[in-house]
Amino acid sequence: MITLQHSLITLFSTKDQNIEKFEKELPYVLLPDAIRRYTGPRQYSHFEQGQNGEGHSWMEYPLDIKGMTEESIARGPRFLLPDIKPCALGENTSIPVFEEHNSFLPNDYFAGVKKHLMQDVIFDKFIRKTIDCSLKLNHEFTFRGKQYDDKGVRRLITDIEEHGMYVLAYMLNQSCGITPNQEWFDEHVKKVMDKEYPQEISDSTYKYMKIPEKINDWITNGDWSHLEEGPIPMEEYFALYRECALAMPKIDKEKQTRIPTIKKVPDDEIR
Repeated sequence: MITLQHSLITLFSTKDQNIEKFEKELPYVLLPDAIRRYTGPRQYSHFEQGQNGEGHSWMEYPLDIKGMTEESIARGPRFLLPDIKPCALGENTSIPVFEEHNSFLPNDYFAGVKKHLMQDVIFDKFIRKTIDCSLKLNHEFTFRGKQYDDKGVRRLITDIEEHGMYVLAYMLNQSCGITPNQEWFDEHVKKVMDKEYPQEISDSTYKYMKIPEKINDWITNGDWSHLEEGPIPMEEYFALYRECALAMPKIDKEKQTRIPTIKKVPDDEIR
């Protein structure tokens, strides 16, 4: 799921679509994608299962987001499964493995990352149901009877994601009257990332948060006549995003009673 979608799903599921609450949790929600500027492989920050169904990659998220560097992340506890074969699609994300290795995180931080991972779990399940990925390690995919290779399926998924962002913009426009075009993202997303992330993380993440010009024009002009023109039916988008939105308040409710563990510092790090 692209960060544009993560942003709008998070706002859509925020109580009363409150912008201040949204901006407070957004840096944590976007972090699993943003931190890849320093971690590299997605498997680390998304706690992916092994391609043979065994084991998981994992990492401990840094407590200090603003002060993190590529070097500090590389020194942090993390594990990457060996022998990962190139593939257009990743493996299943494990939220329990995230929880196991990050129980020390403050509640808002923990809940924000968990929201991102839950959104990805739901979206990945949706993609695997929509596209036949059974031969993905052979670089073969099928959608509506048409065959795709790795490059083709990535383009297809991008089309699904970008049109889905347009559908989400419509849902938010109807529910709270906002117009989430590129200018809106500049104001409510980029400025938050500039404040909370190292500048190179903010810049590298936002570089990929560009709404296609055609879709941005539709959103800006309130033109919702293209909702049925996506790669999948509009009703399927609605069902996907409602499932995501319904899962988010459960995480907020868990956050209210959660008590973070105390992270133990190795003796050789005590000064």
